[in-house]
Amino acid sequence: MKVKIVVEETLTYIDEIIIIQPETMSDEELEQIIKRVEKQCREASDVAYVLESRYGLKVVERTDNFPESPDRSEIEITDIEEVE
Repeated sequence: MKVKIVVEETLTYIDEIIIIQPETMSDEELEQIIKRVEKQCREASDVAYVLESRYGLKVVERTDNFPESPDRSEIEITDIEEVE
């Protein structure tokens, strides 16, 4: 008997972006910008670009861990079924 096992793997990457918060910008304003950016971006690589281009924030450093080094990985067997 042949059995098909379906495995779902989820990888997590953690990137860091260091920006300069202007002295004229309150913490609350920065928080609102971060919330907007989170909704606008689909990938971590877009965040630094959007912070600079749309909001004028200076990005001084960023990491780029994708795709070489995931921080975590989880697997889940989602289905097992007999096949012919």
